[in-house]
Amino acid sequence: MNTRIFILAIIYLMCFNVELQAQESDQPRTLFSGANLENTRFMIATDYAYTQMDGADASLLNIRAGVILQEQFTVGAFYGFSINDIDPKSETLPNVYMDFRSYGGFAAYTLRPSQLVHFTFPLFIGAGEVEMDNEEGSAGLGEENFFLIEPGAMLELNLHKNIRFNVGATYRFIGDMSYRNMNQEDIAGFTGRIGVKFGVF
Repeated sequence: MNTRIFILAIIYLMCFNVELQAQESDQPRTLFSGANLENTRFMIATDYAYTQMDGADASLLNIRAGVILQEQFTVGAFYGFSINDIDPKSETLPNVYMDFRSYGGFAAYTLRPSQLVHFTFPLFIGAGEVEMDNEEGSAGLGEENFFLIEPGAMLELNLHKNIRFNVGATYRFIGDMSYRNMNQEDIAGFTGRIGVKFGVF
């Protein structure tokens, strides 16, 4: 009797093992099947930026959010806008000022992120917009939209496991545009940036 039970138990285990292997082989293959997502997390960041447009001072606030992959690669989206009244030197009408906005996607590579101080290299690609306004709102002078690409280099300091302070500069390349007395050369240029990045798990 014990021999029969032993043989039946072996047959059962063999069949169970075959069934498990069949189930494993029947599992659907997916794009991220072999990906290690343990080091993937979300981030949000903001920075203050100073630049010049058509000889005028421009202060910008930039916000971005994205995904950090393997601690070194970041991809996401950004939005930026002017926070002061920009007074283009070429503008002839009184009592008007210019607003600037930009938005799009970005990617960044961070070199040795575990070091206390390290470098990160962002690349912003998207669209920009300039428009003349006055105290009543729109000055009725239309607006101009254009393509922009802005590479840069930033020095980062790890304040905390999930908080990084950064400072650096980018250069804004502008696609062909013409607005009032300005063209792309008046809007393009270096931008100094200082900000904070937060890792969100």
